[in-house]
Amino acid sequence: MQGRGLIEKEPDPQDARGCILHLTADGFGVLEAAARRHVASVRARFLDHLSSDELAVLSQLSTRIANLPALRR
Repeated sequence: MQGRGLIEKEPDPQDARGCILHLTADGFGVLEAAARRHVASVRARFLDHLSSDELAVLSQLSTRIANLPALRR
């Protein structure tokens, strides 16, 4: 992706083993082009098969996981 000009890479100042990646303007363009098709695929393959009650449980679980202290930075 870096060779295609989609991302830029820089050292992670807090962890020398890793790096920080940033999307370039071209990278955002590729992401935008893929997003509509990706969302439609996730909906057709996954979300459309869940009841409203199941979607509510999924939402609650996703929110709980996203709010775990270890995941928030």
